[in-house]
Amino acid sequence: MNDSELNTLADDKGEVTRLLNGLRDSPQVLDRVMGLVYEDIRRIARNQNRGQRGEYARTTELVNEVYLKLFTGNPPVIECRAHLMKMSALAVRQLIVDQARSRLSQKRGAGAPHLALDEGQVAVEKSDAERVLLIEQALERLAEHDPDLAELIVGSYYGGYTAGELAELRDCSVRTVQRQLKRARGWLRLELGATS
Repeated sequence: MNDSELNTLADDKGEVTRLLNGLRDSPQVLDRVMGLVYEDIRRIARNQNRGQRGEYARTTELVNEVYLKLFTGNPPVIECRAHLMKMSALAVRQLIVDQARSRLSQKRGAGAPHLALDEGQVAVEKSDAERVLLIEQALERLAEHDPDLAELIVGSYYGGYTAGELAELRDCSVRTVQRQLKRARGWLRLELGATS
């Protein structure tokens, strides 16, 4: 994230929180909130398209799926911008894991295809699907031992946040986040090594 993006983030951080607080009373402000955070959520989705053998989703469609997951039906109470970014990263994680499970069940000859995302929106390679589910299982085990470390990995891996951004979101030092990420990644490497 460059200086201009950081300044924009700082400038509208309070505005997003204020609008989110008003969202409970006036759902019309959702468009304004999305206008302010769209690029952040898009970056989270775009992060999933980097470094993967298969493209998980076209970025705009994944952003739309995150929006639908967060704001349709019975949406959660979102307190501030940081909370919205955390929820967005979790939504991306859930969408990716759901699609991986769907791919593996199709590989095993299960019944009807999963309907949450259609094939054009999310295309996970079969080997990628297995890898995604192994990572998900390891993250679940990590969350049992240390939910904060698991949350950092979700923000880093699924959200694409840098240590500096995670430190800002968690209101702690960059060095603390770097130390915790190193610990979490080491734990995951051991877990994933044990399962392969």
